[in-house]
Parts: sequence; structure tokens; C-alpha cells
Amino acid sequence: MAEVANNPNTAVEKTFKHLILLIHGLNGTPEGDMKGLKFLLKRKLQIKFSDAVEQNFEIHAISSNRGKTNDGIIKGSERIFEEVLDLLKNNKNNSINLSIIGHSLGGIYGRYLIFLLEKHKLFEVKLNPFNFFTLATPHLGSLHHIKQFGFNSVPSWLSNFLLTQTIRDLMLLDEKLLMFKMCTEDEFLIPLKRFCRRVIYSNLRYDLSVSYETSAIKIKNNYFDGLFLKKKFGGLTTSCILNDDHDENKLETFIDNNEGLEESNDEDVQIIDANNMKKGSHHGKNGEVPFSDENHNNIEESGDLENYPALNTNDNFCKEVDHKKLTESVESSLDAETNSTDPVSPKDKQREKLMFDGLNKLKFERYACIFNKPLTAHIDIIGKLDNEKSLESNLVLNHIVENFCKNVY
Repeated sequence: MAEVANNPNTAVEKTFKHLILLIHGLNGTPEGDMKGLKFLLKRKLQIKFSDAVEQNFEIHAISSNRGKTNDGIIKGSERIFEEVLDLLKNNKNNSINLSIIGHSLGGIYGRYLIFLLEKHKLFEVKLNPFNFFTLATPHLGSLHHIKQFGFNSVPSWLSNFLLTQTIRDLMLLDEKLLMFKMCTEDEFLIPLKRFCRRVIYSNLRYDLSVSYETSAIKIKNNYFDGLFLKKKFGGLTTSCILNDDHDENKLETFIDNNEGLEESNDEDVQIIDANNMKKGSHHGKNGEVPFSDENHNNIEESGDLENYPALNTNDNFCKEVDHKKLTESVESSLDAETNSTDPVSPKDKQREKLMFDGLNKLKFERYACIFNKPLTAHIDIIGKLDNEKSLESNLVLNHIVENFCKNVY
């Protein structure tokens, strides 16, 4: 697969038809954060399209934000925009498909990037939006960190000193309220709506950086109480992925003990059990996915979506949202949760509700991951920590890759 030259000023003529951008998050690097995902994507595309991969696909891990992720969402996104322009100007094709996979802050960068692409009319003259995937991305900002650390009561001059611009942006402490605008204003929502698919992967627990609510664009986490799985999941202890397609029979199949199953406020949930996934041959030798080129033959061609028992491969999950019901649900949740001791003010609650409503005007495919290893879910979802040895991360990365490759042409 074609690699981008280290010198951005060196013109390297390209002919790819689909540009896939991998965007790392806060304090990340393209090598440290995106190595596993890039490798698996490349291998899957080679298996699926054989010799056509070299000419048709460019998997590019963004590098312009290396060591520069603390100066705000706007500046980071503008650097990515310039990097993308360099990729496009050396491409002979007049029509290029664009897909984005962003981890954590990388998903926010991706959303601002497509705003810039829209602003400069690149979607009209050059780019065709395909997949927009986010992994543990704080779409609603990080108001839960205000709860934890009490920054809503800190004077602005002191928070300016204590926090980087990026953190201020995410906590909605910036003067522009950029995150609020990105969730509520059409100039940010229209570019996102252009994409054929908008896919969200979230962590239900053990993510200390990004809560489930903000990454899944949900008003509350109905599945976990702190770090503990609620009764509705019975004896479930294995890693799994949940998605928004509810099938009660499949749900019961993968729960260890469903006698105490309670009705969830999120009625559209399926479970994919990692133990069942481990038994298939599609994860390579001993169920593990190798991350080095010398072992790439262990990835077998049977790694298609049908190997994931509960993953719906049709388009039924792209159903229209009932906004009236949605708004009523949000209001009832806010009424139930707001009290005099809540560190988040009613104003912030209302702002969060508007952000929630704004983004949910769009249709999303949602997948929620449960990792068993405490405290590292935020990097496990991207396979950053010991990714050669982590079966849980490998399973999730495989799920992401198989899901992504449903729609690349």
C-alpha cells in the first residue's frame, strides 16, 4: 500500500480511490495508537480485494498532530486539514472516497475536519463521504470531568492556567463554546450527515478518560453503576460488544444467567460474547490476531461479519429517530437526575440536552464494548496497550475492521 513521504513538500503522485484517515487522540502518535488498526485494515482489504488494494486504497495515519494535541480542537484540526490537502493535491483521481476513523479526541478532530472540508467545498468537487467511525470519542464534551474535579467553580483565569486549550474546549470552558456549536449548529451537522455511515464504538466501563454517555451520545448509562455491571446482565463476566439492534433471543443466548434480567431503558441491545468469538478460526492462531507482517498469514479469509454472532449485517439499524420520544426521554432523565447537590448546574444540564438532541438528529450505529481489564479500556479499544498480547483488544479491533469493510466501495 502506498506510503506517504516523510517530507510533505515532496510530490509523490498517487492514484488511490479511497482515502482512509486514522486520527489519534490526545498525546497520541500515529505509530503508537494506530499501528494495530492500520495493519488489520490493510490485511482485510488485501484479503477482500487482492491486487486492487495498492491502486485503490490509501490508509493514512495522521502525523501532523504528533506532540501538538494540547493547543485546541481548531488548531489541531487545521493541521490535519493541511495534511489532507497535501494528500489530495498529488492524486490524479478527480473523485475520491473519504473515510475517517478517530480515536478519542481524534473523533472530534475528524468532525471539525469535515467542517473545514465542507467550508472549502471539497465534498462538492473532490470527496465522496463514506464511513465516519469514532472510538471512545467525547462527542458531548467532558462535563463529567467538571463533576469529578469541580472546574465549574474555578475562576476562569485560574482554569486558563491549570488547563490546556484542548481540555478547556472539551470541558466547555472555552469562550467560543466550540463543542456546543459542533453539536447544535447546521454548519457542523451537515458535513457529518453527508457520510453514508456514522458508527460509534463506546466503552461501558473502565474508561477513565471518556464516559459512556458522551461517547455513545446517550443521556445516561443504563448498563453500569460505576464500575459494576447492573443486574439486568445477570452473570455476564466476559468481554463483549453491545449494539443498538435488539434481539431478545440473541440477548438471552449470550448472557450467562438471565433470570434477573430487567427491562433496559435502552431497549435496542444485542450482545457479542468474546468467548464465542474466540472459538472461531477467523481470529488467527489460538484466537489471536498478529500485528506483525511476518505473521500476517495467520489472518484467514473467513473473517467476515457473519462470524460475529449478533452483528446485524443489514441496514435495519439505520432507522429514523423518533425525536419527540427522544426529547421526552431526555427531559424525564434530566428531571430524575437533577438535584440540589449535583455539581453540574441546571444550565450545563440544559446545554448537554441541546447537544444530545442536536447530534441525535442524525442516525448512528452504536456499539458498546465491555473490557474486563480495569482502568485501561480507553486505550484497549484501539489496541494501544500490549496489543500483540491482548485478545480482548484484538477482538474489538477485528470487529471494527470487519464492520468498516462492509462499505468501502
